[in-house]
Amino acid sequence: MSFSVFSRAYKPVIASLMLLFTSGCASYYSHFAMFPAENSSGQPRQVRLTWQSAEYPDWWFAGDKATSVKLELLVSCTPAVVTEGQGDDVVNLDYLRASSVPYTVYVRKAPRGSMRARLPEFDESVCDAE
Repeated sequence: MSFSVFSRAYKPVIASLMLLFTSGCASYYSHFAMFPAENSSGQPRQVRLTWQSAEYPDWWFAGDKATSVKLELLVSCTPAVVTEGQGDDVVNLDYLRASSVPYTVYVRKAPRGSMRARLPEFDESVCDAE
């Protein structure tokens, strides 16, 4: 009998504590950027960077978190073969060229799920020139 009274008295307390610790107090964002670059052969490419983050308020015990960065290149038109060689002697021919001038990347941040959070499309006009 005493267990049922104890259980009835503490159910609301336990439920409210669980709600407090599992509440969704984070702000979720999508980050993305597009910038032009050249590959190892000097051909123009478009680069898209994307990642997502969760930002928590200062009073919350959890720290801010982010996913790994995803790097995408527009290479749909050329080259048809991106490697040269066979077996262990394969050499990649299509990678971002190192630049003495740093790439300028403007990152956009938008609430996840909003209309502004849609990824920008690749511009395929580079393919028309080739």
